[in-house]
Amino acid sequence: MLRPYARFLMASSRTKSAPLPRPTKKSRGRRSAAQAASVSRRRSRSVSTKAPAKAVPVAKLPAWSDLSASKANTVKQKREAKPGLVDGVPTLRFAVLLVAACALFTLYVGHVYATQDLVAEVQQLQKEKLRLVLKHNRLRGEFDRMTAPSVILDRAAALGLEPGSQYGPTILLNSTE
Repeated sequence: MLRPYARFLMASSRTKSAPLPRPTKKSRGRRSAAQAASVSRRRSRSVSTKAPAKAVPVAKLPAWSDLSASKANTVKQKREAKPGLVDGVPTLRFAVLLVAACALFTLYVGHVYATQDLVAEVQQLQKEKLRLVLKHNRLRGEFDRMTAPSVILDRAAALGLEPGSQYGPTILLNSTE
């Protein structure tokens, strides 16, 4: 029977598809001296002397003839047979579309910034309008207080003016028909 590391060595030298040989059980009867020596020699070896391991197939490397123009044409034909996403679009059209997309994106970003600036300016103008409306209301209140009839009569009296007669009678116009 092989030792565990000897099985590992044998397994690594074989291909994955070939199964490991199973040791057969032999009867433990009496052995001759030659058989005992042969068994002890086999046990002392780390690798079995049975059949040599099969060679693992190695991929063939390309030769100079594989680089010829005819091979290149067949590869090119294979690529043309399976068009990709970008293969169907001409380069000039792709470049024009890419530049147009970039220009549209730039215009959009510029529009966003311009809109933000306009919103900030509108908010500033709304604050200014509110300030001016409040100032107008304050000044209108002061003017109304200064031109109230009681204030005017008091000032007129202070200047020496006397109150006049009441307003005259209402005048009616006769219309001739």
